[in-house]
Amino acid sequence: RKRDGYYIVGTFSRWRGARKMVPHGDGVYMYDIILGENCWEKFQIWLDGDEARALHPGELNAPSGSAVMGPTGASQEWDDGGPLPAASSGDVGAPAWLIDGRPWDGNDQAGRPGDIYTVRFEVAGRWRLVTWSRASSAPAVAQEAAAEGQVASDASYYVAGSWNGWKLEEMSLDTSEPGRFSLDLKLPPYGESGLPLQQSWDFFIVRDGDWSQVLRPEAATADGSGTGAICGPDPDDDEAGASPFILKGRADEPFRIELRRVREGDVDIRRVTWQKVPQGGE
Repeated sequence: RKRDGYYIVGTFSRWRGARKMVPHGDGVYMYDIILGENCWEKFQIWLDGDEARALHPGELNAPSGSAVMGPTGASQEWDDGGPLPAASSGDVGAPAWLIDGRPWDGNDQAGRPGDIYTVRFEVAGRWRLVTWSRASSAPAVAQEAAAEGQVASDASYYVAGSWNGWKLEEMSLDTSEPGRFSLDLKLPPYGESGLPLQQSWDFFIVRDGDWSQVLRPEAATADGSGTGAICGPDPDDDEAGASPFILKGRADEPFRIELRRVREGDVDIRRVTWQKVPQGGE
């Protein structure tokens, strides 16, 4: 089979449309990743652009210079003896490298959304190495826009709720206000007994349909006013134990869930609200 080179895929590409890395000779391949609004990005490298031939670090959120394993596919084993999830599924268990631009103490690779990080893949026979470095700040035009006011999210957002078995439902972008997204929904109908199936429902908001990018409250809350602290997306989060938003309502009641996410300077503003939608006669 003819080799087609090395491709890179990750959160920056929504785990779709693997991008071909640029060869620089002597077994060196490079690609520039633009840091997104989360200030972190995950990635894998796919041989010939094939997700069944993924190169990965064999661990979650691996730093620059970590071991390179593979190529392996979704059904093969990795270093903890368990199955390797398909990276393109956005599975939080998929082994991937993590470019961490968050401003935690001692992070010499900290950056801002829009900054460019150059990923460097080197291969010489069986020896392989993946590293990266912050190459440059965001383009001047992006810096000027950020300085002038709010920068709206350019991602897509989904609601996953217990009322429909945690199926992802895409939120609509509200063009009247930067960074505002909404979803209108109706709670499940009455059961055969004539009584509501449930009156309390949990939900999360998921960025780009990727379960490694969950927006959640700091503590479980049924307060839909938007005053509570919002956490995430955090690459270290485990959504299985995460605190949910709690929507309380009766069968067949319509609700609207809204998200607003914008950036003001270095501040990531996230606000989630929900309320019952008035119906005729109310």
